[in-house]
Amino acid sequence: MAATIKEIAKRVGVSIASVSLYLNNKETTRVSASTKERIDKVVDELNYRKNIFASSLGRHESKITGVIIPTSLPLFVNEFTNAILAGIQQVLSERGYSMLFLPVNGASSEEIVKDQLQNSAGCDGYFLFSTGFCSTEQVHRNIATLQSSGKPFVTINIPELDLPVHQVILQDLDKASGASFLIDQGHREIVLLLGRENDVNALGVIDAYNACCREADIEVRGENICYGDYQAESAYLAIKERLATGPEPTAICCMSDQMALGAYAAIQEAGLRIPEDISVIGRNNVTFSPFLYPALTTVDLHMADAGKSAAELLLNVAAGEVTSTCHKVMIRSTLAERASVRALV
Repeated sequence: MAATIKEIAKRVGVSIASVSLYLNNKETTRVSASTKERIDKVVDELNYRKNIFASSLGRHESKITGVIIPTSLPLFVNEFTNAILAGIQQVLSERGYSMLFLPVNGASSEEIVKDQLQNSAGCDGYFLFSTGFCSTEQVHRNIATLQSSGKPFVTINIPELDLPVHQVILQDLDKASGASFLIDQGHREIVLLLGRENDVNALGVIDAYNACCREADIEVRGENICYGDYQAESAYLAIKERLATGPEPTAICCMSDQMALGAYAAIQEAGLRIPEDISVIGRNNVTFSPFLYPALTTVDLHMADAGKSAAELLLNVAAGEVTSTCHKVMIRSTLAERASVRALV
């Protein structure tokens, strides 16, 4: 039978309250150092393990947050998502919380969100992600589903919405700042390499790209909009096909560093040089970006900072420290300028 706090208190010769106080807060000064040592010794002897679910019943909180990412694809192969989750986990750990990843059941984004919500009633709050498969309408429906739960939640990697929701917003997620930088460097034949068609962020990027080109009096042609599914292999195939048709671009603007990796391979396989023949800019500034040859110039979205901000916001909302129903945190992007872009002016 599992050991209990009552048994530990009896062995140590102190009250149950003292044992509970120490096990829930190792830094407490209300339990003496000698008593803490005796409790630790008995905990080891009895192989005591805290039942976090039983503890949550008394506190009316679970110290568990749910991560809702409406996709059936594996989560941890994506450096973008991994960086955000790492930021979330750091803050949660520091504040004594855990995060729960839920089984995926459903054929659509909305079905997945509803199922995950129904199977996580004990969570204190949620982080709601979008994915490249979510349309604007699906994002709105998923938010409505979360709102109906009555639990606090924060959206992340979703463009700013005119809705009463708490959001952490990545400034350049639906912008074309990479293309704007290339235009400033004198490039006019620019391929835009997006993730997936109709994804809520991609549509914003296309609008921003078109606006940049119009302002610079650059013709926007359909063959210069390509899709790489946020994967290196798909990006490689897309750029290989583009290089085989139409005028040779002077630059490629990739909406992820993972796709830039594929673009590098296609360019080099075609016997072209980076940046002498074709410049490449990425987005996300993931761990391998400085180690490509040449080192990749990329837009740093600061995903880990976004994750930290999302965790702080959710915990503060859950604690009643945020009174508004619409708190927005903007994460500003920066340019990590390296060696993959050549100035033409």
